[in-house]
Amino acid sequence: MTKETNSVLNFKELFRSLETAYIVFDANDPVFTVIEENEAHARIAMVERDSVIGKPVLEAFPDTSEEYLTKGVSRLLESFRKVIKTGQPDTMPDLSYDLKDHSGKMTTKFWEVTHYPVFEDGKVIAICQQTSDITEKTLARRELTIAQDQLERALDYSEVGTWMWNLDEDKVLADKNLVKLFGIGDGSKQMEVPLSELTKRVHPDDAGRVKESITKALTKKSSSYESEYRTYDNEGNIRWLLARGHVEVDKTGKPVRFPGLVVDITKRKIAEKSLHILAKANTQFSASLGYRQTLDAIASMIVPDVADWCSIDILENGKIEQVAIAHKDPEKVKWAKELRAKQGPVSIDAENGSALVIRTGKIEHTPVVTDEMLVAAAKNKKELKLLRDLDIHSVITVPLKIDGITIGVITFISTESHRHYDANDVEIAQGLANRAALAVYNANLFQDAKTEIDERKKLQDRLEKFNSVLEDRVKKRTLQLEKTNKGLQNEIERRHKLESQRVQHYIDLNKTKDDFISLASHQLRTPATGVKQYVGMILEGMAGEISEMQRSYLQKAYESNERQLTIVSDLLKVAQVDAGKVRIRPKMIDLSELLTDVIKEQQDTYAARKQDVRFVAPSFKAIAYADPDKMRMVLENMIDNASKYSDPGKAIRVSITNHDEAITVSIKDNGVGVAPEDIEKLFEKFNRIHNHLSDHVGGTGLGLYWAKKVVDLHGGTIKVTSTLGKGSTFSVCLPKNSDIAKTTVKIGE
Repeated sequence: MTKETNSVLNFKELFRSLETAYIVFDANDPVFTVIEENEAHARIAMVERDSVIGKPVLEAFPDTSEEYLTKGVSRLLESFRKVIKTGQPDTMPDLSYDLKDHSGKMTTKFWEVTHYPVFEDGKVIAICQQTSDITEKTLARRELTIAQDQLERALDYSEVGTWMWNLDEDKVLADKNLVKLFGIGDGSKQMEVPLSELTKRVHPDDAGRVKESITKALTKKSSSYESEYRTYDNEGNIRWLLARGHVEVDKTGKPVRFPGLVVDITKRKIAEKSLHILAKANTQFSASLGYRQTLDAIASMIVPDVADWCSIDILENGKIEQVAIAHKDPEKVKWAKELRAKQGPVSIDAENGSALVIRTGKIEHTPVVTDEMLVAAAKNKKELKLLRDLDIHSVITVPLKIDGITIGVITFISTESHRHYDANDVEIAQGLANRAALAVYNANLFQDAKTEIDERKKLQDRLEKFNSVLEDRVKKRTLQLEKTNKGLQNEIERRHKLESQRVQHYIDLNKTKDDFISLASHQLRTPATGVKQYVGMILEGMAGEISEMQRSYLQKAYESNERQLTIVSDLLKVAQVDAGKVRIRPKMIDLSELLTDVIKEQQDTYAARKQDVRFVAPSFKAIAYADPDKMRMVLENMIDNASKYSDPGKAIRVSITNHDEAITVSIKDNGVGVAPEDIEKLFEKFNRIHNHLSDHVGGTGLGLYWAKKVVDLHGGTIKVTSTLGKGSTFSVCLPKNSDIAKTTVKIGE
């Protein structure tokens, strides 16, 4: 072995043992055959060196990217060609290239690769790829990005804003929510502003306290910060905020950063104030005597925490009179009273406002007052200008009710606060209205009581003079009441006795009814059944010994007896269902199988009538929750009824349809049909619809009545659609879910 050969072998061993992953491709080969790979690359590529060396790159490492599969473009090959063309290295910092693992399963992988040209005589003859597996780092970065996006979306939907104050530069990085809450932007993007830009948006009454708490947090005494204060948002509305933060210092203890967050607690503050007002109102109302003074105190209490304007109107002698109006500015109150005096009383027939609420007794809530509403409400241009100048944003008008009767209204109006009333505000307004109505009621009671006391004082002297006479009358009245009470007691006892007798009579009557049903079952069915058997025996046993006339008479007797048995059977079935004696034992049954059996059993009857009764089983399982025996009788009755009232040769079709919670069996005939006014009568007891077939078709008029009763007991329904001369469709709808059916099925006692 020569020295040169030893150098080459040493170079190969060195290349293969490098810790950095390398693989070399033939640049002169259009398919870029792999000509060398070190062990480090084989490990991260999850291959054996011998299995890839000598193979084209896309055969050794198939490109599964969508771009390659759909367009035939491989980013890897594009980088190879770029290196060959420019002679310069090319780095792909985020190459997504999936590889097969040792089990043959494709695995998502991310790489950072750099392709270096290998020259010979100034020409690129090979490409050396340096490879780093960055899958874990890439996936972690993606998860972090997703988490950051989720956090940002969560903040977008929340009422929380965040800030980071860089003290050295006096720059506050405010997120979108904080920007919106402080009214320095529309909330579409974060902003970087000086601290003063935020503090000047704080309510004047809170500004000094906020600055003091910030200064305290910046001192060494306390690095934490918490404060509640009001700001103005970009619509001019006052927002209550809860701010929390923490001062971060450098190694020398100097404050350098001040991160924190704010939470919008406006709704909580409004609720707290409203509850305080309600509590205060309870004390105020209980201490008041005159209802006008009480209502005036209520209106003043509501302003300005609940409303900018509060007006209370009372209906007296058929007229709506304003008894209280409040605003934080006394001059505006004076102006409003003068304006109301000029306009005169509100008409009780007005189409909106207090008049409408008094008439209907229902709350009128307008969350947002639009200019179109003002135009519709104004009587003239002058009044429209007045309404526009008021700058009304939202209104709630609540009825004041005593014993369910509306006696007036209380109106809450938002103007300069720019507040829009929501459902919580309506609930608070209703609570205040209820307490105000109670105050009026108590005040009226007090006035009535006071008047009565005055009258009693006037009569006191006279009452003392006739005291002895009154005592005698009281004694006589007492004796009379005692006699009356004794008589009432006797009457109560007598009525209890009559009621007991009535209940016993009802029990006896039901027993008699049950005895009659039992007697009818035995005394009517047994003889009739015997007659049927004997006549049948004569007809069969004496076929050659009786004349045709005798046979005809016997046949008529047999058929009459058969009809009698049917009538008795129908009467008994109806009596049982009316008496609650029909017992339903529902379970899950297949209606397709049941219908197939019913039609098969009655096929001879249908054939004798020359009728084609056909049922095509559906593709789905027609499972319903029903009593199989009772439902067989119902379906036999319905199909037989369609057959009897259809002309010979007419087709009868039976089908099943599936619904969300029910199964419907439909029997469609092409018979005589039923007039619309007669459809409801079909299910009445002893009712038969008259047509050209009814005189030739036997029946008691009880079959459909009994069938509907049984379907009702299942919690189902029977519906009928019909057209005279074109036929009818009877639909029996049954529950298919036992859990649903159990809430409707009635079991006979």
